[in-house]
Amino acid sequence: MTLATAAQWALLGGYVALLFWAAFTAYWLPRLRPYAWAAGSVALSHVAYYALFLIWPEVLDAAATMAFSIALRFQILFTVGLLLALAVYRSQRQ
Repeated sequence: MTLATAAQWALLGGYVALLFWAAFTAYWLPRLRPYAWAAGSVALSHVAYYALFLIWPEVLDAAATMAFSIALRFQILFTVGLLLALAVYRSQRQ
């Protein structure tokens, strides 16, 4: 196993852990549900990406892998933008 492959397996494990943490947070801390939802949605899409890439590599060809990676970058862009907008909105309500 190369260092790059090991790093991708580590990322898969980290995103699985983040997904469970987000679900736990959403269940036990209702006021943090918007943040848990954002973290969970990012984690879930990354779990899908790394599972397809590492466990079922025949599903994604080179073009599909690149397209999925680009879609993930857009997801991060919009999620972080929405979280910032939520933080600004909440700060103005106080």
